[in-house]
Amino acid sequence: MINIKAKNILKIKDPYDEKINFFMPDGYALGKISTLESILLIKIMRIVKASYIFEFGTFKGNTTRLLLENLPPPANRSIEKRVFTLDFPNMKNIDFKGEDKKIAKISVRNKKIEYYKCSRKNLVEQILINSKEFNENKYLKKFQFIFIDANHKEEFVRSDTEKSFKMISSKPSAIIWHDYNNPQYPDCTRYIKKLSKYKKIYYIKDTMLAVHLIGIKIAS
Repeated sequence: MINIKAKNILKIKDPYDEKINFFMPDGYALGKISTLESILLIKIMRIVKASYIFEFGTFKGNTTRLLLENLPPPANRSIEKRVFTLDFPNMKNIDFKGEDKKIAKISVRNKKIEYYKCSRKNLVEQILINSKEFNENKYLKKFQFIFIDANHKEEFVRSDTEKSFKMISSKPSAIIWHDYNNPQYPDCTRYIKKLSKYKKIYYIKDTMLAVHLIGIKIAS
């Protein structure tokens, strides 16, 4: 695992205007990403010039909306789906770690999806399936940006990660895990640490983000 500071990511040049779209948090901390994490996700998305995004874990759709509102324009004027977000349709026969069960209950019952507020919501494909049963073969090498923030049990993190490495496109691209070093989810941290022995993974200090970058150099 390689430890870096947020500034190591933020100082990487990208071709986009410095303006970002950000939204006031609703005060409900469970399952949310921090302000710094939000800015870093947008920056990484811009660095890799993401055309297609995949998200493991929709929850209320806040991160989906954040990414959608800041999605770089496509190379063409296509209106095809560009953001794919996956979540459980129900909680049958699924084990959870930490606060994941509470989050899953809210997610399954929640009818107010935040990305519905976005004028670009037509670009989102919602996938409702247990991620371990999700067939990644139709999305091989499609995505430049994949965010893993779903069930944090090791078997799920491993499955989501293995599928992500099949779905990630050629450089530049990024796979990002949330809740690294979160004491609620030791399985997640343990798995990513093991993975870092075989893949170059950066931990961004003062966040819970771990990042694997393809075709992007990180300056010290």
